[in-house]
Amino acid sequence: MKATAELIRSSTIESDQENPSSFMSTSIELDTNQNYLGLDAEARTYISRQANLFESMLPELLKTYSGQWVLFEECQIIDSDWNYQDLLTRVRETLGDKIVLIKKVEPTISPA
Repeated sequence: MKATAELIRSSTIESDQENPSSFMSTSIELDTNQNYLGLDAEARTYISRQANLFESMLPELLKTYSGQWVLFEECQIIDSDWNYQDLLTRVRETLGDKIVLIKKVEPTISPA
């Protein structure tokens, strides 16, 4: 099963939304082996850790944030929004040049 992690780096915002932002976009897929192509070792370690923490907290996150996009870091929701673009804009304005994990809180689909 694959998931997409959203990374903010300088003026680059990843997005696969229907209405892409005016920011430059790229795409990074997270697979079950946690391969993150195009990232340096430090960034891969950070994203891997955040993705694992997010998944471990998902049952709890679903209670409050189901269906919302969240900026997640070290077991905390830093910001959230129902609108993906609004959240990305705020994150870019406040954090600037930083790699972060933004994911939609939704139940994972277990393989059959």
